[in-house]
Amino acid sequence: RHFKIDDMDARDLMPMLKYCQFAFVGEDKLGRPVIFFDYHFDGGIAKADILAIVRGFQYFIEYVDRLNPYRECVFVMDTARLKMADFDPRLEKACLRLYTEFWPMRLGPMAMVHPP
Repeated sequence: RHFKIDDMDARDLMPMLKYCQFAFVGEDKLGRPVIFFDYHFDGGIAKADILAIVRGFQYFIEYVDRLNPYRECVFVMDTARLKMADFDPRLEKACLRLYTEFWPMRLGPMAMVHPP
């Protein structure tokens, strides 16, 4: 099922939702929700897009944190569709920094999934 974002400011999230999808895909063996985080970039990434995605990622984590009774979840980030020329490493660094600095103990691991 997809998480609802009724209580979020849609104007802030629209730039992020243009590129990203979030979905609850199940639970791991420890009972933690597994969240799938998918990018859809067709072209280059502008600085404004990076900031919008990071802001949306923050809102989404805060929302999951309120809903999640386990207080811990696993995020899986799919970057398989990204061309390396289009992928700005600032986005990955910003998301990971945000993830580890603000929720270091309450959230579980975050996996970066790349094509083999």
